[in-house]
Amino acid sequence: MLCRTGAVFLSDSRTSAGMDNITMRSKMRVYEKPGERVICIMTSGNLSLTQATLALIDDDLILANNEPASETIMTTQTLYETARYVGTKVRAVEKRDRVA
Repeated sequence: MLCRTGAVFLSDSRTSAGMDNITMRSKMRVYEKPGERVICIMTSGNLSLTQATLALIDDDLILANNEPASETIMTTQTLYETARYVGTKVRAVEKRDRVA
């Protein structure tokens, strides 16, 4: 593949919950503000953790419509801040669901 500029992100979509239970789920989520940023989250591992984490990120984006000063994945200033933001969401899900 020749790519003169930009980046290419590829992921599979097959998940397995046992030998005979193979389903398709997207393992990539893209958040984009044209001309400013593209954030591509690629996931693996526990599907419920992935879905819950992405739901928290999406909830923040919805809440930001009413509270523009709130932090979202689209308001972080650096890649480091973005990684910390996503990590905070992963830890929130893990803490909430740990005993389940």
